Amino acid sequence: MGEIANDLTDDMMAIEAVRGTGADIDPERDEEPEDEIFCPYCDKPATLVTGEIIYPHRLDLYEKQFWYCELCNAYVGCHGLTSMPLGTMANADLRSWRKAAHNAFDSLWKGKGRKVRSSSYSILANILGIDLDDCHIGQMDIAMCKSVIEAVKNSKESTTT
Repeated sequence: MGEIANDLTDDMMAIEAVRGTGADIDPERDEEPEDEIFCPYCDKPATLVTGEIIYPHRLDLYEKQFWYCELCNAYVGCHGLTSMPLGTMANADLRSWRKAAHNAFDSLWKGKGRKVRSSSYSILANILGIDLDDCHIGQMDIAMCKSVIEAVKNSKESTTT
């Protein structure tokens, strides 16, 4: 894993991040916006709401769409101004782990200016032993988020020794 971890650090150098504009939708995808999704915690239909409900203190997110389960306080943001989820719905515990995984992963490539984020995800998928199509932190469960954090930790340790 050390050699792959070194590749992870070496190749995670930059991003052309476009978030919340609709430009983050993969043009290869032929998915239509969702009409209805179900909460993975209670199996009840989620409600499509705006950011005003989820983040009332963030005026910049008021127009953004979210699938929300009030009962479970679980939600997922949507691509641009569509109803297509960016990942899977997450409760507070899973959101906390996803933030930690993103912070760890992002620390390897943000601001280093060499490669795009997609190549970084490709290397991470290889390390985790998952398909690249499944390597999106917004789709990961807690166990996989912990694996991301551990992979990044191992990567950083292998480059300092």
